[in-house]
Amino acid sequence: MVSTHFHAGSADSAIRVPQARAVLEVVDPAQTTVLIGDLNAPPGDPEMLLLERAGLNDAFVVSGVTGEGFTYRADRPRRRIDYVWLSPDLQARDFSTHDSRASDHFAVTVTIFR
Repeated sequence: MVSTHFHAGSADSAIRVPQARAVLEVVDPAQTTVLIGDLNAPPGDPEMLLLERAGLNDAFVVSGVTGEGFTYRADRPRRRIDYVWLSPDLQARDFSTHDSRASDHFAVTVTIFR
């Protein structure tokens, strides 16, 4: 399991892409892997595509949940910027977010299994 926090800022893919590459230097998607964190980028941004192309699967997508799965409520609500990425040998179900006043992000829960 690896936890990370990518640089914040909507126009900062130029910073987050190298951060994603650095993560992939220590994370081998061919090994059982769970990568979690506040990645500060919505689905489809270059840094997220880099993780996907490396072979990691977005637990939100894999779980088959419907809806947007928003994880951030602060100044730009209705965004999904917190992730659980899985190696191909893992599956996910019951992905959900939960409102919590402990953070400006919603809590994320997901059941992970083989």
